Amino acid sequence: MEASSSTVPTVKLQSLLAKVKEPLSQVNLEVEVFGLFSLPDVWKPADQELVEYTYQVTVAGIQISNGKTRRRELTEEEIKAAEEAKTKKKEPPKKKGQDEPTPEELEELERQRKIKEEEKRRKEEEWNKLDEETKFYRTCEDIYKSPCVAWEIENHEDPRHIKSYPVSAVKENDELVELEEFVEIDEGCWLEFGRLPKVNEEDTKKKPAKGKAALEEAKPTFARAWINLKGLQEIGSNELYLRPKLQDPEGAEIPFFTEANSTYIYLRIKVDPPITPLSAAEPSPAPQDLIPPKPPVPKFLPSKDATHDFRRQIKLATKAIAAEYHHMFSDQLGDNNQRKLAVARQKELRESRKETFLYDFNLSGKAQILKTKLKKSIVKIAREKFKKVMSLKGLSFTDKDRFFSELYAYLTDQMQLTVDEVISENKNQLHEDIVIPRELVAREKETLLATTMHETTDERLNRLAFESEINRLIERASTYHKERACRDQRNISIWMDYSRFCLRNGDIARGEEALREVISISGNDASIDHIILLGALYLQRRRFHEAALLLHGALDKDFYHVIANLITSLMYKLSDKPGLEKKYSAIAKRLCMRHLGLLPKKGSKSGVNPSLEGTSFRVETAPGEYTKNLTVAQVDDMYYVLVDYCLKEKLIELASRALEEITDKESSIARFTFCNAQILFWKGEYQECSEVLSQLLQFEPRHEQGWILRGHALFYLNSAFDAEESYLKAIRYSSKAPKAFIKANAYGESLILLRLGQIYIKRRAWSDAKIVFSRCCEETATALSWEGLGLACLHLGELNEAEDALTQANMMNDKNAYTWAALALLCLKRSEFPPGRYVQFRQCLKEAFELKLDDSYLLMNIGHEYVKKFYLDGSGTHAQKLDHSEPLMCYQRACEILKQQNKPIDDLRRTIADAFDSLKTRGNNKLDVKLIDSIQRSKEEVLSNIK
Repeated sequence: MEASSSTVPTVKLQSLLAKVKEPLSQVNLEVEVFGLFSLPDVWKPADQELVEYTYQVTVAGIQISNGKTRRRELTEEEIKAAEEAKTKKKEPPKKKGQDEPTPEELEELERQRKIKEEEKRRKEEEWNKLDEETKFYRTCEDIYKSPCVAWEIENHEDPRHIKSYPVSAVKENDELVELEEFVEIDEGCWLEFGRLPKVNEEDTKKKPAKGKAALEEAKPTFARAWINLKGLQEIGSNELYLRPKLQDPEGAEIPFFTEANSTYIYLRIKVDPPITPLSAAEPSPAPQDLIPPKPPVPKFLPSKDATHDFRRQIKLATKAIAAEYHHMFSDQLGDNNQRKLAVARQKELRESRKETFLYDFNLSGKAQILKTKLKKSIVKIAREKFKKVMSLKGLSFTDKDRFFSELYAYLTDQMQLTVDEVISENKNQLHEDIVIPRELVAREKETLLATTMHETTDERLNRLAFESEINRLIERASTYHKERACRDQRNISIWMDYSRFCLRNGDIARGEEALREVISISGNDASIDHIILLGALYLQRRRFHEAALLLHGALDKDFYHVIANLITSLMYKLSDKPGLEKKYSAIAKRLCMRHLGLLPKKGSKSGVNPSLEGTSFRVETAPGEYTKNLTVAQVDDMYYVLVDYCLKEKLIELASRALEEITDKESSIARFTFCNAQILFWKGEYQECSEVLSQLLQFEPRHEQGWILRGHALFYLNSAFDAEESYLKAIRYSSKAPKAFIKANAYGESLILLRLGQIYIKRRAWSDAKIVFSRCCEETATALSWEGLGLACLHLGELNEAEDALTQANMMNDKNAYTWAALALLCLKRSEFPPGRYVQFRQCLKEAFELKLDDSYLLMNIGHEYVKKFYLDGSGTHAQKLDHSEPLMCYQRACEILKQQNKPIDDLRRTIADAFDSLKTRGNNKLDVKLIDSIQRSKEEVLSNIK
């Protein structure tokens, strides 16, 4: 795996990443209850109360207790009137004429009366302007008009007025997630209300009150009220004043709060900082800002250099010539009568049309116009590409010839590429005389392969990439993937295949490039899975800012994605931000709980979670039984989901970090051990992987995937017998039927039968190899399976079957050195008498050597078979009698391979000597002495080169 150091971003990228907003890690929630108003009649304070009650309110986990009933306060007029009435009773009645008011006092009283009337009139006008709801609230909240329940502290300034107090709490982790859900998803939450009888120690010693009414009076009453928090979604909003009405709790047997009842709570809610901060007004960077969408392909790319300009001019000229040709012979286009003619006659007519066109085109001067346009580009190429700025006068004839030859070859090559490109892009618009000759050969070959193999060109390239990867030819497999991408540059599926191929083989940088290409092609419609994968890849490379931008962009698209939340949590853990780490972990836990039915649903998307499809959790509660937290085992199962995702996408470092989150390893020891083994396998630590799996299989002997992975590890360790045992046990313990088992594994990561067949080929157990590869060819035919079957049949002497299988393998993959070498050996075996199939043998052997054959056993067999068939008898003009140059070439190559593998060459030398010595006894020892001496000299010469 690559180092964890991150790439230094550019200034533009730094500016973009600086705009990424960090989510809230904690919020201070403050609740202040001003009172409970519009009380039911039975709750209103009476002169004599048998039971004293206390009231409590709970909002978002904040509880405010010790609420008490307050009687209606008397107004100053009422207090004055009561005092006057009390005074009148004590004072004796006044005598007539005693203490009569003076005129000044009467005038003052009249003035005060008018002021009061004016004030009363003004208040009545203001009152009449109010709506009914506001009048209701003001009436209920007026302490001089209605009783209420108050949560208050002592008011030293005016004891009659209610002095409420705020209660606050810091919300973080699970509580913060719950609060954000209340605001952003539910747009509110339930306020829990309780009216509880206050029990004192003295009251418990007293006898209970007589009568049914007294017993019912002492019962507690519970209610709830829906608090609308939608206002906190507004940018910068952090405070709400609310008056929710009390309702009966869910499932209440006897309703208490009817529609006519309007008891409500008046409260204030404040959050700091705001749930939707002011910075939300500025748009956050999106994944498309980091990876701009790929623009549509322009008709003509802008000229960048001389070659590009030349190809552009060629493209224009080609289209102009094609248009002229189409105009000249448009009347003959699609003529069915001409198509009925013989092929030779059709070709003759095409040549005639071509000569006519060229004559008219040159005579009209149009050809000269196109040549003039190309001159400037050719001169520019000569100057830039070949650095020929000076005149040609000072060059010799040899230098001139060389220069013109190089320039001509280069221009011809560029012209052919451009013409091919124009024809492939516009073949439906061009005249058939232009299209047919150019694409006939390529089309016939591709059509033949597609018809014979029943696969498209892209499917063929994908299969070849798969087969090359199986043989650990990573560069060749990469070439096939690149060719697929070049053929269809905007195919997301092809780019994803290439990205996953790179990640499987540890090429993280190229995997990232391919994944960026996927998102660039998709633009604004980029899949959330692709965005998450690239974000996780950035996280593995410790590029936290880019990872944050992409992961938050994914969560903006789907907040319910469990894996995205888990990766985000892991990101904040690695970047040392524990508050945000716990927050996103809590989000993932709540989503899992809703998926398991452990929390009530919220909205249409909060039931079964699509991102958890196919996962398994240990359920320890009854269906419908709600809990506040996942169990330890369920939390581990949640992190196993993340581990499995990282292993599937081959993000091995992240998988290792995610596995560290598992706390109770003993309760899931098999799963933990297997995940650990997979991490070791993909890190290339095959010995440690096999040891861990051996421990797993001791207490889980029927673990199918464990046997498969152990077989792979041992195969790479060249422990063939142990690998064979593992593969056979995997097949034995498979839960699938044999055919289904093969189909499930042939193109997957298991590849059991192909590996098993390769083991038998290496061991030269040809009969077993034939059985295994025959089964592979029946179910999922590949070039590898046909090649293995052909080799097995070849060494078993079943030459007809071998030729059929090897021919099929060669048709499916003509770049396989082993197949060409096997065909070369087959040609020798099928040559009873010279020259036989010597020419085919030479062609096959040449292809095998060009493809760098490295199988010493196969080369040795080819040499022996040649000595046996052609050394004494020759093969006409192609190979002279007693010529040992062909086998010497094979023996030397086999010797080089053995040395590279640090293997001894003694067996090779011995078998070479035996091959030549066997010729001496040919023909019942009737060879003459000179011939035997020639054989001996050839043997000594060959052995002298094998050291």
